[in-house]
Amino acid sequence: GTYGICESCSKKISAKRLQILPLSILCIDCKESMEHT
Repeated sequence: GTYGICESCSKKISAKRLQILPLSILCIDCKESMEHT
């Protein structure tokens, strides 16, 4: 994957999220939808 780009939808991951979770591969939208499925 590309740093700062969501693996699932290719949107940019917010800088704030990357500060908290530098290795996150999903944007907040995809992460939340995965957790609620």
